[in-house]
Order: sequence, then structure tokens, then C-alpha cells
Amino acid sequence: MNVLLLLASTLLLNLFSVAVSADETASVRKVLDLLAAEHGFEILGAEKLGDELVLLNRSGADVDSAVTRALARYNHVIRYSQARVRVVEVLGRKGTDPGPMPESQVAEADVTSE
Repeated sequence: MNVLLLLASTLLLNLFSVAVSADETASVRKVLDLLAAEHGFEILGAEKLGDELVLLNRSGADVDSAVTRALARYNHVIRYSQARVRVVEVLGRKGTDPGPMPESQVAEADVTSE
């Protein structure tokens, strides 16, 4: 019976091309890509992600917690629309200099009023 169950599980995994199952480790990028595919949000700044491995544990966690746990070593912003995660923006690794702000994004406090 166990052999039959193992064969059926293997067949299902191959049919659905599941690359990472619950409680496995995967790269931060892979975990974020899987969460985005499951929950329908956009990822900005993914090129700033490294190759470190994180635990993919989808059991009982909401998408906010799963994203926050996966990006624990990164500064990031989660944007919501209609009470759902819509955009996850990776700003960079914690403890690193993000560089100068682009010219087009001047903060309101920097603008002088006459």
C-alpha cells in the first residue's frame, strides 16, 4: 500500500511540476516566485535577491507572514489593494547602502515652497 501511495504522489508531483514542497528549503527568489504565483502579486527588485536558502513552510501561514519570513534579510515593502498583497518590492539587503535616490523621486520635504 505504501508503494502505491508513493507512486501516486510521485506521479502527481511530476504532473503538476511542483519544484518545492512544504518544509523544504529553496532560494529566496524561488520561494518568492512560488508565493507570487500562488497569491497573484507582483515582485519588484527581484534582481537584488541573493542565493541564500530559506525554509518554505506554507502550512498555516498567511501570505504576509510567508513573504516577511522569506525576506527576513532584506528591506522590503508590501503594498496592498483591496486587503490583498498586490506588490512586494525588494529594496536591498539589510545593512547595505541603497545608493543615491533617483532624481525623479525627490521627497516632499526636500521641495522648497515659495
